[in-house]
Amino acid sequence: MMSGRRLVAAVALAILAPLGLVACQTDPAVAAYVEDTEISEERVTGVVNALRASYEGELEDELASLAGFDDVDDAQLAEYRADGREEIEHQLTAARDRVLLFLVLTEVSVRFAEDEGFGFPEPDLAGIAEQTDLPEDHPYVEVVAEFNAVVGTVVQARAEPGEPTEADQREVYENLRVEGAELDIAFEEVQEFLTPDVLAVPVGIRDLLVQMVEQVDVRVQPGYHLEYQVPVSVGPATSHLGVLISEPSSVQDAS
Repeated sequence: MMSGRRLVAAVALAILAPLGLVACQTDPAVAAYVEDTEISEERVTGVVNALRASYEGELEDELASLAGFDDVDDAQLAEYRADGREEIEHQLTAARDRVLLFLVLTEVSVRFAEDEGFGFPEPDLAGIAEQTDLPEDHPYVEVVAEFNAVVGTVVQARAEPGEPTEADQREVYENLRVEGAELDIAFEEVQEFLTPDVLAVPVGIRDLLVQMVEQVDVRVQPGYHLEYQVPVSVGPATSHLGVLISEPSSVQDAS
């Protein structure tokens, strides 16, 4: 399924981090509040349903193509369809959290920018559409493009390099991956490469976003796992620094 991989690529474009306040939410129709702004479950579900339709359409196109081969029988097509639908459901579970995360952080950034007195460029719908292989008017494209425009502007304008701590080094070490695989290497062997040159910018971005979220009242419906990851590159390996907004079991107030 190409769309899932391309969606991940689009997410990687966003220069942002997980942030952090968690609070309980009792109105089941509201996915999250940012101050007095409501982000409804209906809005999140609408974006996810649009992704579902796109994924399922792509799957059916692939099945129609496979059906044209003489050596592919009905049983194989049925198995392919079942596997494809299972993958779609897996992708949509992650997408639901990601959509709400982007909507929350966009609203947080808008409020921060208003206080700071600067605006934003027009969202790059064409660029995100190309990255995701979705049309420019697709709801998911609109969410990601606005997120990139708003949060990217704030980060570029206000993020300053931070001073990495050993805790930051250990977090990056624990999240190190090479082509998706964990590394079998001691922290002490990696630590010498986790220098300020590598970590200062990601730490600064994370710190800015934490500051932004702490300045507003963010409340999230229990059941969502909202976390954004600031990417960190260490040679051929990838890692991240993260700030958690909410977990599925979170019911405490952040205040």
